[in-house]
Amino acid sequence: MNLQKNLAKLPAAFILLLVLFHNSFAQCGGKTVYIELPAGWGSTTYILFTGQFKAITGTKENNWTEFTLPNLGAYDEPGGPGLIFSDYSNYVNYDGGINYITKNTIGKAETLNSGSANEFSCSQFGDAGTFIYADPNNPGKTIISLDPPNAKTFYLLPPGTKDYIEGIPYIMNVGSVTKEPMKTDPDGCGWYKRLYFNEPVPDSIVVGLGPSLRSPVTGKKIALASKFRELGSNTIYYQADANRWLTTRAGIPEEYNRCKYTFAAHIYFKGQTGNSFSQYPNGDAEGICRGYVQNTLDTSDPKQSKMVWKGKPSGCGSKSAAWQSEADFKAAFSGNSKCYDMPFERRPSGLWEFDAFYMCPDGKSMDYNSTATAGCGNSGSMGGFYLPSTFWNNNSGTYKGDRVSVADSTKWCYDRGWLGTGKGDLTGKTTKDAINAEMRRVCTREFRDGDLISDNEIKFTWGTGREGVKGLLCFESAPAEFVYVPGQEFFFRGDDDIWVFINNKLVVDLGGNHMPASGYVKLDTLGLTEGERYSLNIFFCDRRAPGSNVRISTNIYFAQSAVNGREPGLYKRTISASAGDEICLQESGTSCAGLSGGGAQPICGAELSPMLSYKIAVAGWGEIPLDRSNSKCDWTSGTGVCYGGILLKDGIVRVIEGAITESYLVEHDFDIYAMVPGYPSLNVTKNISPIRLENSKSKIRGLASMQYYNLKGEPLGSKKPAKAGVYIVRQNGANKVVVVK
Repeated sequence: MNLQKNLAKLPAAFILLLVLFHNSFAQCGGKTVYIELPAGWGSTTYILFTGQFKAITGTKENNWTEFTLPNLGAYDEPGGPGLIFSDYSNYVNYDGGINYITKNTIGKAETLNSGSANEFSCSQFGDAGTFIYADPNNPGKTIISLDPPNAKTFYLLPPGTKDYIEGIPYIMNVGSVTKEPMKTDPDGCGWYKRLYFNEPVPDSIVVGLGPSLRSPVTGKKIALASKFRELGSNTIYYQADANRWLTTRAGIPEEYNRCKYTFAAHIYFKGQTGNSFSQYPNGDAEGICRGYVQNTLDTSDPKQSKMVWKGKPSGCGSKSAAWQSEADFKAAFSGNSKCYDMPFERRPSGLWEFDAFYMCPDGKSMDYNSTATAGCGNSGSMGGFYLPSTFWNNNSGTYKGDRVSVADSTKWCYDRGWLGTGKGDLTGKTTKDAINAEMRRVCTREFRDGDLISDNEIKFTWGTGREGVKGLLCFESAPAEFVYVPGQEFFFRGDDDIWVFINNKLVVDLGGNHMPASGYVKLDTLGLTEGERYSLNIFFCDRRAPGSNVRISTNIYFAQSAVNGREPGLYKRTISASAGDEICLQESGTSCAGLSGGGAQPICGAELSPMLSYKIAVAGWGEIPLDRSNSKCDWTSGTGVCYGGILLKDGIVRVIEGAITESYLVEHDFDIYAMVPGYPSLNVTKNISPIRLENSKSKIRGLASMQYYNLKGEPLGSKKPAKAGVYIVRQNGANKVVVVK
C-alpha cells in the first residue's frame, strides 16, 4: 500500500488548493481512494457509474482498503457524472440487502438509491489519495477527506472469566474522571473497543466492570497514550488473559463462550388439544390482551417458579382462541414436557440472540445468513419456532415456517413494541417517563390491547409455500440468573402470549392470541443494584396455527448454574509436574443434561479424549490445529507429539519447552487450547518466549535495551557478537534478524 508515500508528496493544504483549482478538470480514472469498509461488506466491491456496475479490486491494510479507480472511458471527463460504491451488482437484493457508500450515507438496504444527490463527484478525489469513512460522531454518515482521519482505536478482549462474560466493561479517563461503557466490536466476538477520533488519547485509563469499575482488567492503571507510542500503531489490541499488547488480533482466539451458549427450556407440546389452542389459521384471535397473569411469580417451588392466573381482563377472553379458563391456563404449562437447549449467539451488535427464523433443522444451531433455500448446510432455516422432527415423535411435517419482515415500522421502533417510522435515542434515559417520552416522539404509540389480531396493524410481509407445520406449544425457561450492569436491555418478539419476569416481577406482558408482537425493557428503570444477581423467567405460547416465531435479543448473559460447586465447561487438573495436565469436562447445570442429573459427574482424561481437539495460538501470527492434518504432529506412537515438545495423549497435555523444534515458537508467545463442541475452549498452557522473558529480565536489571540471541533463542548479551553469522536482535520491544559479518 502506498498510503504513506502518497501522503508525503504534498502538504494537505496545498493539495486542497490544487484540487479546488482543477475542479472543472477533475477525472476519476487512476485516482487512489482509501475506504474504511464497514463490517458485513462483501468480498467484491463495485462502483455504480452512469447506470453501470463495474467491479474493482482493492488491497487491504489494517482497517483500510486501497482502490485505484478505473478509466471509465468517454464518461470519465470533466464535469461528468458521479459514482457510488456498492457490494452488489444490481439495484435490488431482497435476500441479503446491499451494502452501499454514498457521499452522504453508509448503510445497507434492499434497494440502492443512486440519485445524483448521493453520488461522489470526481472532483472530490485528490491526486494524492482520498479517504472515505463513516463519521464516528454521526453513525451512518459519510466523511470524505484528503487527509487521513485523526483516529486511534483501542481494542480489548477482557478476561474470559464469568463476571466479564456476564458484565459490560467500562473505561474511565483518569485525568477527567469520565466513565463510559466500551462499545462491542462487530468484527470480533467478545472484543470491545474505544475509538479516539479528533480527540486526545488519555494518558491514563482504568477498565473494569460497570460504572463502579469492579475487577480492573490489569489490576492497575493503563498508560494508554504511551502504549500507542510504544507499539507505533493507530490500532492496538490488549488480550487481558495473557497480558498481551499487539498491533493485530491474529493468534488471539475468540473463546466459544464469548460467542455462543445454550439455554435450557421446558417445552409443553399441546397439539390440537385444550380449549385455548386452535388448529385453524383464521381462528377467532383476540390480539394483544394484558392482565391474564399476576404481576409476581409463585416461588414456593425452588426448582421452578410459576405464573399465577389473574383472570380474564375486561374485553378479553370472549374469543374462541382466547384463554378460556384458569384450568386451561394451568394445563398449558403442566403435564409431559421435553427439555430443549436453545442456542444463543452473540451478534455483531453485541447482543446475545436466539431467533427462530434462522434456526437450522437440527434445532441446535443458527445460521443468520440462511434463507429458505440456502444456509444451514443448504437445508435452509426452519423459519419459525418448530422443533426438529426427532424432538416429538407425534409431530411430523416439513418444519418450515413463514419468515416475516416488518414493512411499515422501523426495526428500532418495532423491537421496542411501538408503532412508527422514526428512530430515537435512549442514551441517558433511565426512567420510564423519559423512555416513553422519547418513544412517543419517534414511534407514535405503544402496542395496545387488541393490536395485531391480523397483519393490518403493521403490514407484515410473509413467505409462502410452507406445508405440514405444527406448532401449538408452550415454553417455560429453566431457572436462570444474570448480574445487573447499567445499560442492560432485553428485547422479545413472539406469538402468541409473551410474559417475561425479572426479579420475579412482570416486565413484559403481551398475553393474548396475536400476530408477532414485540416487548422491550431497559433494566436501568427497574431499581436494580449493580453487581447483584437477579432471576429471569420467560414464558410464551403458540396457540394458533400455522405460524410460530420467537426472538430473544439482549446484552444480558444468562448465567449457567454450577453443578457440585463447579462451573460448567472444560477445566484442567495437574497430575504432576512431569506428567502434565489432565483435561476434564463439567456439563452445564442449566443444560438439559445438567437439569436431568446427567451432568453431575465430570468426564476426564481417556474418557473425554474422543471428544477433544487441540489447537495452538501464536500471538501476532494465527491459529494452527494440532491434529493429523498438521505435518508437524506425529501420532504413530499412540501419543501425539507436535513440534517436538507438545505431547497429547488420553486427554493429557504436556509441554517440554527445551524440546520445541520450531524457531518461531521459541521466539514468540504461544498458547495451547483444548476444545469440546458446545463448551468454551480451555487454555491449557501459556508459554512465554524465552527471548521475551530474558528481555523483560534485562529491563529489570537495567541493562541496555539491545540484546543479541542466536537462532535457538539463547541470549548472547548486549555486545555485538564477534563471530560472523545470523542473529536475532531485540530492541525497543521488537525482534529483527541481522547478519554480522
